[in-house]
Order: sequence, then structure tokens, then C-alpha cells
Amino acid sequence: MNERVLVFGEQHHLVGTLLQVEQPADYAVITFNAGLIPRMGPHRLWVKFARELASRGVCSLRFDLSGQGDSAASGSTTDFESQSVHDIQAAMSEVQAQTGVNRFVLIGICSGAALSYKAALQDARVVACGMIDVYMYSTLKMHLNLIRSRIERVGLSSYIARNASRVAVKLGLRSAAPVEEKQAGALPGLVRPSAQDFAHGLQSLLSRGTKVYFLYTGSYLDRYNYAAQFDDRFKRFGLSGPITVEFDPDIDHTVTERSAQAGVVDRLVRWLG
Repeated sequence: MNERVLVFGEQHHLVGTLLQVEQPADYAVITFNAGLIPRMGPHRLWVKFARELASRGVCSLRFDLSGQGDSAASGSTTDFESQSVHDIQAAMSEVQAQTGVNRFVLIGICSGAALSYKAALQDARVVACGMIDVYMYSTLKMHLNLIRSRIERVGLSSYIARNASRVAVKLGLRSAAPVEEKQAGALPGLVRPSAQDFAHGLQSLLSRGTKVYFLYTGSYLDRYNYAAQFDDRFKRFGLSGPITVEFDPDIDHTVTERSAQAGVVDRLVRWLG
């Protein structure tokens, strides 16, 4: 096992850590920033994952996107999403040059998951895409679960009292109060696609044989709160191909607990086979 830091990219501004093995598998894994967390991942998750992969003969690169962690800004005027996809493609090219491997698995959390999906759409070298807490789409059951959990927490009478004004607005008995415009997120340019567009993109990946994996954690129970939510929302699109969806309410978004970190690594390794 050989672990070393690389500087790469057209402008030599990207920094990553390549973990190389002798007689590597025919694919390599690439991870990068989770939001603004550097390439090590939350609680060094990507470091632990990379070393587990190495024990199984898989090379990996964890790197910082332009302007994050140890990587300098690109100096480009392109938007965040386009630049990030370009960075990911540069990372794949660098690993290919260093190891000879030309098939890649992209894995990300939150915005990193969204960027993995975007890069997979644009580059056929991506043979698998793993996404943790990526886009979430509601269902009727999700809303009913949310209402039930709130009633259990505060009681029926208190819940009705707290939501009386909302009900009155829906019945037309009261005008809605003005809503403050939401501030842009820390990472601009990552707009959630419609369910139809997301399904279309996923099917394009599945049709070319790209494996797709989703893991939803318990940090967003107001948006994703039961195991079959993805299936319920997307069954009308008839997605067909190598897709796996899991839900674990005992894991938090940044995988804080050591047992959760080991669990996530194990899930990803099992999915990769």
C-alpha cells in the first residue's frame, strides 16, 4: 500500500491523496469534499474508507475541489457545479495516468453526492455512483409520518393549536403571512432537479450499466422518514437497472458515531461487492 499526496489539474491547483495498491482492481474510487469539509471527509470517514478499500485491492483518491481544503481556486469564471464536475474529471484522469485504471466509482455526501451524480452523467468512465443524503422527494406517507411524530411529541390538542393558522390559510379563512426569502446556501449552483428530471438522469445511468446507490440518514426526517420513500416516489417512472436504496435513521448526516462510520464503510464495501 502506497499513500501519497498529488498536485494535479490543468492549472496544478488541485490537491489529493492517492492510495495505491499492487495489482489493483479494475476500478478505482474517488471521494472529495462533503459540503465544506475537506477531503478527509466528516470524522475522517473517507480516510477509513480508503484504507478498507486498499485492504481489498482497490485504489482510491480523495481530493479537494477548487477553492476548498488544500486546493487553490481555479481562477475560472465558470459556475461552482461546472467547475466541480471538471475537477472530478481531472481527478479521474490523474488516477488513470498514475495507475492505468480507467473505470471509476464516485461517492459523495450531500453536495458531494449531487456532484457525483452530475459528473456520472457527463463521463462514461463512471461505472458506479454512491450518494448519501442527496436529493429528497416527498410522498403522502412521508407527510403523514411527520404529522404523526409531531402529534406524539406535543399531543393532539397542542398540535392543532400550533397549526390552526396554517389550516385557516388553506381553508381561505385567513391570509398567509409574508414569507421571508430564503438565503442562498453556502455552496451555490446546486439546484435540485424535478423528480421527473432526476428519474430521467438516473435511468440514463442505469441503462448504460452504471450502478447507483442511495443512503438516507436520520438527520432529515422532515424530508425522508421511511425505508420505501424513494420507491414510492419513483415507482411511476419505472426505473430499471442496478439501483440500491437504503435508509438508516440511526445514522446522522455527518456520521458522527464510530459505529456509524464503520457501518457506512461496511455498506459501501458490500454494495461495491
